[in-house]
Amino acid sequence: MKHDLNNCCVDLLQLIGHFVFICEDGVIVWINESGVRLLRSPTIDNVLGRPIVDFVTDDFAELFADGLGLMSEEPDGVPLQMLTATAESLDVSLQVSALDAVDGRQRHLVECQDISALIKASQATRSREHRMNAILETIDQAVITIDECG
Repeated sequence: MKHDLNNCCVDLLQLIGHFVFICEDGVIVWINESGVRLLRSPTIDNVLGRPIVDFVTDDFAELFADGLGLMSEEPDGVPLQMLTATAESLDVSLQVSALDAVDGRQRHLVECQDISALIKASQATRSREHRMNAILETIDQAVITIDECG
């Protein structure tokens, strides 16, 4: 029965559109197909058995110095930049959940949501606001805006 439950869990994890993986002592031991695609890895074997820190930009690698345990205490996730197999940078929100240890090895379920588009949209909005403020600051006359109701 336990074997069927594990297969059921694997099937459910494969359905998730986000990057989901399981680490033992910081090493990736399982990854869903979405994760392989997101990392732009040609095969799953290029990911399995590698430390998670291999897929994190140098600016964020220090977060992993004490393992994934500290990140599991962040209920809203941890924003960071990951590296794909093709050395592209991805902005992600990393959500970590501690699992039961096996043979003394710390295990964690990790979900990464690609937030690159959200970050770019936020930057574009800030840029437009900055341009608009710069234009308004150069106008030496009053500007009044009204809607269709006056």
